[in-house]
Amino acid sequence: MNIAHAIHGLGLGGAQKVIASIVRGNQDAEVKYFVYACEDGVHHQEIAEAGATVRVIPRHLPKLDPIWAWRLGRTLRRDGIDLLHAHLFGDSLHGYLAGRWFADLPVVLTLHIGPEGWNGLQRRAYPWLLGNCQRAVACSSSVQQNVGKAFPQATRVMETVANGIEPPALRTPSPPRAAELRRSFGLDDGAVIFATVGRLSAQKGYGYLLSAFGQHCRRRPDTPARLVFLGEGELRQDLEQQASQEGIADRVVFAGFRDNIGELLQVIDVVVFSSLYEGLPIALLEAMAARRCLVVTDIPGNLDAVSHGREALVVPAASVEPLADAMQLATDDDTLRQRLGEAAGQRFIEGFTAQRMVQRYADLYRQVLAESTAGRS
Repeated sequence: MNIAHAIHGLGLGGAQKVIASIVRGNQDAEVKYFVYACEDGVHHQEIAEAGATVRVIPRHLPKLDPIWAWRLGRTLRRDGIDLLHAHLFGDSLHGYLAGRWFADLPVVLTLHIGPEGWNGLQRRAYPWLLGNCQRAVACSSSVQQNVGKAFPQATRVMETVANGIEPPALRTPSPPRAAELRRSFGLDDGAVIFATVGRLSAQKGYGYLLSAFGQHCRRRPDTPARLVFLGEGELRQDLEQQASQEGIADRVVFAGFRDNIGELLQVIDVVVFSSLYEGLPIALLEAMAARRCLVVTDIPGNLDAVSHGREALVVPAASVEPLADAMQLATDDDTLRQRLGEAAGQRFIEGFTAQRMVQRYADLYRQVLAESTAGRS
């Protein structure tokens, strides 16, 4: 059984990590994975080493490129693909055209975010895609619910497969290594370290986070605290400027992309997710797996994974004062940080491991292929 994944690029992103986990978790010698992208990126090597055949097929038109879809369809036929699994909007649109029109394959789509994050084109095109694909998968229950409310006809083909990641080997860094990691951020040993992980984009609500951290620092001017941004994106310059305007530039570290997030999280005290909307963030699952204390906004994607007072401190999205209050509470209470971190780790093990996700997708692929075969006979 040859399964193909279509993704717009192999750069940083949660969907790319999901694909890598699916490929890496394959235990069936009869299943072979192929990954097709129009842009190369940092996940190419990881996905290839996990066991997939990776092909980069450049796309020349940014929005809709029928020639690219035709080329992808031709490659699907050449590689003997049995089912195409597409991720994100552009990949779903081109993947559907390639899979159904040019290769006559069953197509599965994964929705990594709900209608609250869709633009005008996506709101027009997704109903058509959902009405024609063999199966649509929501990455969280809230995504399925929100899509179902907006487009009731989609419930015919939709189900939820929650995102998952591999449980990390939780090894606390030795004191010298921990000190080295802190120094790599320019941090003092005694500082309380807040961190956030993700693309520097408007979706993440980082403007509110900087304002809240600034308020926290002004409340406790003598308490050493630092905020580390782990990620890159188009808003970096704007965020750096805001940090200067808030008077906290010396307390904020823009660390960029790091490929050792699991290790870095072990020296972080509190991980903050200030997003305005999400599907089910992979970075949140990574922080849960690392048993970190979490402060998150009350958006559905976050609340699919954690609850207030049990695994995290939950605050209203697009807020400053409640977020600053939660950061202060986490700073002041070591016992609370440890309790929330342990509960988050247990919640991760119970519901969000890659093993569970991989098995659900494997069962889904077989079901869709069986339905497709029956429909042809």
